This record gives sequence, structure tokens and C-alpha cells, in this order.
Amino acid sequence: MAHGSITEAILFFDDGVVTKEMLFPEFEAVLDGVVQINDFRNKLIKSAFVQIDSHLLITSAVLFLVDFDEQGYADRDWNIPLQHLAYTAGRGPDLGAGPIKLACKSQCPVSWHQAQLWDPDLSPDNNDLAAMRRSAERNNLGILVDSSYTATPFTESAFSNPVGQMPLQDDDFPILDVPILDVPVLGAAEQAATEQSVEQSSDAYNPDLQSNTSKKFDADHRDKIANLIKQQRLRISTLKLRFEQESALHEQQRNQQKEEFKGKHIDQQQELEVLKRQNQTLKSSMKTQLEEFRRSREQLTRQIKDIENDEVNDLERIKAEYETEMAERLQAATAEMQEQLEIRDVEMAYRNELDNQKEAELDELRNKVEDLTIRQSEDVLGDLSEKGVVFVAHHPGVGHITIPLRDIPRYMNHVLEYVSDKCFVPEEQYSNWLTHYESPSCDVRTTDGSRCGVRIDRVESPGIYAHGHSNHCKKHRTFSAVEAVKAARGES
Repeated sequence: MAHGSITEAILFFDDGVVTKEMLFPEFEAVLDGVVQINDFRNKLIKSAFVQIDSHLLITSAVLFLVDFDEQGYADRDWNIPLQHLAYTAGRGPDLGAGPIKLACKSQCPVSWHQAQLWDPDLSPDNNDLAAMRRSAERNNLGILVDSSYTATPFTESAFSNPVGQMPLQDDDFPILDVPILDVPVLGAAEQAATEQSVEQSSDAYNPDLQSNTSKKFDADHRDKIANLIKQQRLRISTLKLRFEQESALHEQQRNQQKEEFKGKHIDQQQELEVLKRQNQTLKSSMKTQLEEFRRSREQLTRQIKDIENDEVNDLERIKAEYETEMAERLQAATAEMQEQLEIRDVEMAYRNELDNQKEAELDELRNKVEDLTIRQSEDVLGDLSEKGVVFVAHHPGVGHITIPLRDIPRYMNHVLEYVSDKCFVPEEQYSNWLTHYESPSCDVRTTDGSRCGVRIDRVESPGIYAHGHSNHCKKHRTFSAVEAVKAARGES
């Protein structure tokens, strides 16, 4: 089969789905930093370099990884010879044009590029090779197709169960169950008639043709068996590599957890030792304090007994003197505090009076400034109006409006209110419409807190704008267009 011209393209994957396609020259521009891809910011993207013939069939594929920075530019140090890998790649599954040349992580012709490649997922539910073929058949890149070619219907059974009717019996060398042809058995009369017919038309018998047909059938059969074995080995190597990676990850996690538990155990032991030392210190301190308290109590008891034995009246006298002295001190302290409070009250009253005077003066000056400004502005605007100057302003929704001299202060102080009155709509409705007019996009907040942002049709007049409908996309609108018009007009 002649496949015509070959087109080189790049397919980008996300969760087993082809999300973006581009021709190889466009990808070279991405690598050169000329173009950025915002959707791939700060991501490591699974990609595929494919060669597609004029029948939209994939003949070669290189599965590689490319890293994008936070601005959406590709890694400037990325350098994989995709065309060389595609040329030197080993045989892979049949995607419609015979076994393709496939370079992936488990089948890399250049060993030092193996770490930058990835293995396809061949599971029935998420088959990467099937996704590649479907993307090529959609022809989003606009490849010129041979009009004389009729596409063969594509099914994923060859990928989900690569051996089909020929199940593998051994891991390395599968034994294929060749189906036995159902040849009908002829009766005696039919066999005699057949032999007679063969003898009469012996010139139609061609041993060379039969031999060539048998050889061609055997060759095709061997090619199919070899292709199936290749697919199974690729699947086994992919699963083996995935198993090794998962095992290594589990081992790493187990070692990490072991180290964490060991560190926690050591920390707990150290904390236990610290607590033990603190407990011993507290016990010693408590014992010392109890001993001192006991001695102090005994000493105080002896002193009390001595005082009681000497003279009971001395204690009463000392108590009276102490109470008198404390009363005098309390009275002096109270008088001093009262005097300080009175001084503080006088200072606060004086300060409040000064503050009131300053505020009154400030209000008076502010009023004078406002009066002077208004008079000066009115004089200037009046002179301009007498000389034939017309004040014109342009606002969205109302266009150019002429502002009379008497409305200038109101326009200067409340622009939106003035313009909304000219549009015969409330100020809030005009403000909402102006936001929609300047950026006609859906402003509904999604579940993650971000704006929907879908572009919508702009409502040119604030009078027919309905908040909650005009500023929402079709997906987030909660009422119909008729209800929106009624709501804009204030109808129930």
C-alpha cells in the first residue's frame, strides 16, 4: 500500500485524552520560545511525535515528556531527536497501516533518552494508542487526504485484547491457537462429479498459483503472529516497568514512614528523659521547700509563744499602733489621689474646650473654601455659557448629552445618578449594565470561587438589561428571555 506524503505532528495528552494538536514546525516554534501555551503552565505534559500518511494513518510514534514553566514556555534545555528516534524505533502495534515504529520508555533506541520518554497505557478503558489514532482520523490539522482511499472502521479490540482469538500461553513466547478452517465434506456422488469436473478443466489448475497463495498466506500469518507477539511483549514490558515504579514508590514510602516512626520514637524517648529529669528536680525542690516551711513554722510558733509569755498587752498595743499608722497612710494616699484626679479633670475640660474651638474654626474655614470654590466655578461657567459655550458629555448607553448650566453641580457630584436619569433607569441598573458593557462575559462564581468568564452577547441599551440574565451565559441563566425583559421593565 502506498501511503503518499508524510505529515509530522505533535499530540499533547491529559488523562489519556488528546487535548491539543499542532504540526511539528509549530512545536519547533514553541521550543524556540516564540510561542507560549498558557494551558500548560507549570506542568509536565505527556506528548507524542507522530508521522501521519495521506490516508490519515499513523506510521511512526515517539512518546516523550516536555516540561513547561510558570509562564507557559517550554523547557529551553529540552533536546530530544524526535525524527531520529522515530526512524530507529522498533516495531509496535498495527494502527491501520501495518506495524508502526514506536519509541517509548520501555522501547527506546537511544538509552540516554529513556528517562524523557513514557509508556502508553494499553488498558481497554484508557488506551493512549487508540486516542492517537482517533485524533489522526479527526484530521483537525487539515492534512491533505488521498481521495481514492476508503478508511477502515476502527475498533479498540486490537488494543484492549491484543491477541484476539489467539490467547498467549507463555509469558515470553506465546503459543497461538490457529483456528481450524471449516471445510465441508463432499458426498460420493458430489466427489465424483467434482473429480470429473477437475479432469475436464485441467487447464484451469495451476500448481504455482496454489503454492504462491499458500506461501503468501503463511507469510501473512507469520507477520500477524510476530505483530501480536510484539504487542504482547510491549504490554508486558510496560506493565513490568509500571510495577517496578509502583514497587519502588511503595518501598520509598515505607522507608520514609519507618524513618518518621523512628524519629518520633527517638523524640518521644528524649521527651520522656526530659520529663523524668524535670520530675526529679521538682521532687527535690518540693522536699527542700517543705523542710524550709517546717523550720519557719517552728520558729514562728516559738516567737508567738515567747510573745504570749512576755506580755499579752504588748500585742494589743502593737496592734493598735499598727492600725492607727495604716489608717493615717490610707487617708494621706486618698487625699493625694483625689487632688490628682481633680487636676486631671481640669486639664481634660480645658482640652475639650480647645478641641471644640479648633473644630468650629475648621468648619468655618471649610465652609468659606467651599463657598469661594462654588462662586468661582459658577462665575467661570456662567461666563462660558453667556459666550455660547455648550457643555456636552458622552456616556455609554445615552451617547452625547448636553448639560445645562444649572445641572453642572449635580453632574459633577453624582455622574452615574445623572446619566442613569437620562437613560430612565435606576442608578444600580445602569452601574450593573456599564460593568457588563465594558466586559461582556459571564460573572457567575463557580464552585471553586473563580469567575465563569464565558464570552456572551453585549446588551447595547441599559433599558433592556436584566441583571442575573444579561450578564450570565446560557448555562447559568436562571430565567428565560421573556422574564428578563419583564424584569428589566419592572413588570411582575
